[in-house]
Amino acid sequence: MSLELRNTLWNLLQIYVWADGNQSVVFMKHQSTQIQNLCHKLWFEFFKRPLDTMDPHWVNVVQALRKYFFQCEWYEAYDFVEFVAHNYFPKRDQLIRSCNQMLERESSGYRFLDGVLSPITDKVEINEVDQALEGPEDPVRAHLRRALELLSDKANPDYRNSIKESISAVESLVASTVG
Repeated sequence: MSLELRNTLWNLLQIYVWADGNQSVVFMKHQSTQIQNLCHKLWFEFFKRPLDTMDPHWVNVVQALRKYFFQCEWYEAYDFVEFVAHNYFPKRDQLIRSCNQMLERESSGYRFLDGVLSPITDKVEINEVDQALEGPEDPVRAHLRRALELLSDKANPDYRNSIKESISAVESLVASTVG
C-alpha cells in the first residue's frame, strides 16, 4: 500500500466517520452515540483491548486510531477500513463507494465487494462477483460470500477452503435447478 493510498483511505475515514465526532466531547458512560459505539467496537472486537484503556476524550481516541492506521501493516489498514465500514452505518454506503473510487484511482488490487474488501483482477470480475452476490440470501450466496471472506483475508488467505466454498456454491446452484 502506497503512502498516497493510505492517506486517501484515512481522509475518507475522516470525511465519512471521524468528522461525526465532536472534538470537545468526552465519552460518558451513560451516553451512547454511534461514533462512541464504533470506538467501543474497535477497542473490544478489533484491537481486543480492555475498554477501560480507551481514552475518554474524543480527540485522543482519534489520535490513537490515526497512529495505529499509519503504523500498521498494509493488510491491517485494509482490515481496519473494512471493520469501520461494517460497523458504522450512518454513511456506510458513501464510504464504501468513495473507497472503491479511490482504490481504483490509486490502482489498488482491492475493492469492496458485498461489503468485503477483496482482491480483484479487473472490472469484469468485480461485476460478476457483485451480480452473483445480489438477491436474497440462499445457500449459493452464502457459499459465495464465505468463499470471498476466505479469499479476502489479507494476512492469510485460505485459498483451499475458498475453492471448496466456491464448489459448494456451484453444487447448491445445480441442486436447486435440478430439484
